[in-house]
Amino acid sequence: SVAAAGAQGSGGSAPAASPVQRSGHDGKGGMETVAPVALTTEEEALRSSLAFLDRAIRPSVEEARRLLGEGAAAEALERALDAMGDLAFLAAPPPEEPLARENLAQVVQEAVREYTIETRIPVRVHSPPQALHVTIRREALKDAVFMILANAGRFSEGRPVDVYLEKVEPGGFRIRVADEGPGFSDEALARALEPFWTTDPLGVGMGLPQARARVSTMKGRLSLRNRTSGGGEVV
Repeated sequence: SVAAAGAQGSGGSAPAASPVQRSGHDGKGGMETVAPVALTTEEEALRSSLAFLDRAIRPSVEEARRLLGEGAAAEALERALDAMGDLAFLAAPPPEEPLARENLAQVVQEAVREYTIETRIPVRVHSPPQALHVTIRREALKDAVFMILANAGRFSEGRPVDVYLEKVEPGGFRIRVADEGPGFSDEALARALEPFWTTDPLGVGMGLPQARARVSTMKGRLSLRNRTSGGGEVV
């Protein structure tokens, strides 16, 4: 399972109420291949629209940014370009990737390292004494962990985020990401996994939905909850 600490909103970039468990075998001794989750008509339309935005509008905004040079207007265009880049990445379908046997802690540490380099927000990883070797899609899991960390870090106000790796029988695992922020509001608990829903005025609202999409390619689940000690969790 993947658990990640959740702040009160969904955004871009949460012990588990509903663990993400992965099974790597088909019950006949062979590896199981899981196809990416099929898109709905609405998702296909959305991605086509975003592709048009990136193809037809982004070049003009980039040219205007170049011509403006410095100043407030240029900075506003730079923010618009950043938002378009985030949309293009977050709305992209999960890449096709085979299942493989991996050391869970090593894969999660790679995602944590990338996140801390980018944000400087400290992350503490808590692993079981014995290595957990699990069947996953490596890059999909790294993307999911990174996006969940991004959501947690947005509301942690610089405080550390904790990542817990846990073995779940039979043959599964759970990842919990817990923050020390204000936790999820009731509305966020109900809606944070909806595409484009966010409480962050600068957020895209696609991080947690895309994390869930990647987890789903491994037959996992992603859920949100508040901790009794304070803060939120994505599991």
